[in-house]
Amino acid sequence: MALSQTYGLQKVFNISGFDIDTGELILHLTKLKESTFTNGQETVWLSGGMSGSRIASFDHSKTAMIAGASAVVSDELMSIQTGTDVATLSASTLYQFTEVLTISSDAAVTTYTATGTAGEEIGFAYILDTNGDKLATLTQDAAATPTKFTYTPGTKALAFATGYTDGTKVRVVYKPTAASLKHMQSNSQTFAKTVRIVADCLLKDVCRDKYVYGQIQADKGKISGAFEWSLSDAGEATVHNFECEFLESCTSEKLWDFYIVDPDDLT
Repeated sequence: MALSQTYGLQKVFNISGFDIDTGELILHLTKLKESTFTNGQETVWLSGGMSGSRIASFDHSKTAMIAGASAVVSDELMSIQTGTDVATLSASTLYQFTEVLTISSDAAVTTYTATGTAGEEIGFAYILDTNGDKLATLTQDAAATPTKFTYTPGTKALAFATGYTDGTKVRVVYKPTAASLKHMQSNSQTFAKTVRIVADCLLKDVCRDKYVYGQIQADKGKISGAFEWSLSDAGEATVHNFECEFLESCTSEKLWDFYIVDPDDLT
């Protein structure tokens, strides 16, 4: 069915990224809070005469970009922005866990089993005052003294020298074992990837008052490696922002294509 010439553009884009070598889908963003498509160019003006009037213009350096903010933190997006793959590790001791324990009868028990070199699984324990500030630092050893504590991984028990009032708080930092751990990293010599971009949107054919599909395609999109996570004590979840600059491919000068289709015309 013939489409009209006037459209309303509604909703944020759903954005997909494909490996430019293999065609594999490596990014799929559907939980966007906002998205922006920008098309630009540079114009320089020929001017002169007594009035300095503009006589002609020269256009150059066309640009296009898609940017937005995901309502959820995406490991796929992070992988593309950092240029490193996401890994899933098993039986990992890389995660560092911090907790505040309560001393009772000169002992305390960790929630998880601390791992590490025997006799140094925790290393330090920090006695806290009533405000939660550090009052004293104890070191792990084979016997408990006024400045030492012991730790038994089999029972997860810390033992202290006598003299601590029941209810005294102690902070410990240690590494438990995670059966499964997702790992992402940013390397100083590894940078954001370039992908093929497909951005889907919803349009309304104004004259026919009907929803139709729209899609922007870019053969090459350079993802920016810059992003930020902003958090506050109000508890609102952060957004994961991104930018993607469209580039010429090696086979065409085009920056992007925009397609509009009536879903009834799809078979």
